Amino acid sequence: MKIELKNVLLRFDDKPELLRDVNLVIEKGEFLLIRGPSGCGKTSLLRLLNRLADPDGGEIVFDGKPSVDDKVTSLRRRIAYLQQTPVMLEGTVRENLQFGFGFRSAENSKSPDDAELNEQMEKLLLNEVNLDDVAVNLSVGQQQRIALIRSMLTQPDVLLCDEPTSALDPESARLVENCIERMCAEDGVSVVMVTHSSYRPEKVKHRVLKIQAGKGLVEVTS
Repeated sequence: MKIELKNVLLRFDDKPELLRDVNLVIEKGEFLLIRGPSGCGKTSLLRLLNRLADPDGGEIVFDGKPSVDDKVTSLRRRIAYLQQTPVMLEGTVRENLQFGFGFRSAENSKSPDDAELNEQMEKLLLNEVNLDDVAVNLSVGQQQRIALIRSMLTQPDVLLCDEPTSALDPESARLVENCIERMCAEDGVSVVMVTHSSYRPEKVKHRVLKIQAGKGLVEVTS
């Protein structure tokens, strides 16, 4: 999926523009790191890409078609959003991981069985987690890894990540980063990651963009 942001503007109520004249092209399979101070609009940019919000000006185009022409439900299946605070549904770990396969848009996809789910959890050091465990009772770090697996299983075109390793210990964080890099390198998934850390992908080429409140994006390295 190719994404284009054209002169995108975002404001809240009567406050000054949070994002202004944002122009960006995200090619299929790209890995972008978005940096900037707190409150500058990094998370808001991700929300725009996932259509949790729509711009107040300009437009966002997906594969040559304006975002407003796409059904939100089908778009969000193609563009997964891994939030800083993971969202767990009421129910078991199994139910959370299989959640994306209960929609009409996934009717032609086979829901993963327990063996596949356990294999994915082992890769992210979740051996101590049982599929029958209540998901909301897990630690934040465990929930974040479950949320990543849930996103991976639906095979998205784009993965949006908002500080995905902030609640993880260094070993678990590196596992998650490696997993995201593999999705980009091996599956062609485009990744847009907001991060305050010094993390740089090792397995894929990447771009680093800086954002400032009320301004656009500036590429600071390649």
